[in-house]
Amino acid sequence: MLINIKRANINALDAFLTEIAESSVQPTLRAKAYRCLFESKFVWAEGMTWQWIDKAYGIRRSVPVLKERIIDTKRPFLENLKMATIDRSPIVRRIAGEMLIKELDHIGDEAFRLAKILASDTSLSVSERGRYALADLEKRR
Repeated sequence: MLINIKRANINALDAFLTEIAESSVQPTLRAKAYRCLFESKFVWAEGMTWQWIDKAYGIRRSVPVLKERIIDTKRPFLENLKMATIDRSPIVRRIAGEMLIKELDHIGDEAFRLAKILASDTSLSVSERGRYALADLEKRR
């Protein structure tokens, strides 16, 4: 019975993912919600397993076991990207820069404007992503 309850509630937060991304107090939670919206999937660590590095010497390391679940996103990618670009946290804006670079071919004319916003950011990790996107867009012209 517990398994059925757990499976029934597995997608309970899907409908609220956009709201979590926009209004959560914790920046890391907003960043995770935006990443889920961008990639249309949830990814989580479900445990750890051992991976051999060198069997002859008995050297191994612990690596996470990742699981994922595909989700339906209702808001368009570009709209999420615009919201993440102007978020108050550099953690979220850094993910916006990463997704901008990843999807430069598919964004179109809006990519240049978003790259300029990110390039002028006060956070170094965000601005370097914006500058990279601008340089890549300039090469394509």
